[in-house]
Amino acid sequence: MPGSAKRKGSPTSAPATPPVKASKADASNEEVPEAASPSGGTLLGASDAAAAKRTIPAAIAAMAHAACKHSGYRVGACLLSESGKAYSGCNVESDSYGLTVCAERVALFKALSEGERSFTHLSCATANGGIACGACRQMLSEYCPQTMETLFVNAAGEVTRRTTVGEMLPDPFVL
Repeated sequence: MPGSAKRKGSPTSAPATPPVKASKADASNEEVPEAASPSGGTLLGASDAAAAKRTIPAAIAAMAHAACKHSGYRVGACLLSESGKAYSGCNVESDSYGLTVCAERVALFKALSEGERSFTHLSCATANGGIACGACRQMLSEYCPQTMETLFVNAAGEVTRRTTVGEMLPDPFVL
């Protein structure tokens, strides 16, 4: 779980988490530049650019719903299915830290629980462009194509990391 803030006393004494305002800008006019993957290949094609223009604003908007009473670290995610539906999620923290669920997994669980099984793109937003934890990488590896583009953006929508599921977790656990 991001952050190391400890809870003291009642829930009202948890770290303050000011609301994040969702971007109202029309992201369809923003250009998403191509970038090279760590392995040297270009990751962003025309369909990926269209997906990014759709999912980045949704991921930023999802940050506003984060239930981050301990860390104060808001995370939003938007997962695009092959059917064209977008599933957003935010991080949900628990007093029992192990029960905390990250935004990426919330979006994935929503999609899976509604019958989706094929995914094409994920954008994840944090204040500083932080990247997915190991549990999220494992779940994404199990349910998404290894070549699926994954973008990490800051709250302003600037891409801080462009990668693929396979590059994030090159050797996943498999039964």
